[in-house]
Amino acid sequence: MSQTLPRRKMLRYCLADIAKGLFNGMIGNYLL
Repeated sequence: MSQTLPRRKMLRYCLADIAKGLFNGMIGNYLL
């Protein structure tokens, strides 16, 4: 991964990935 990405964009991607994981986790718990 290149170091040229702005910290703000990296943080946004990180938060989006975490939110997606939590969202999928909640759906999985409800389905199970």
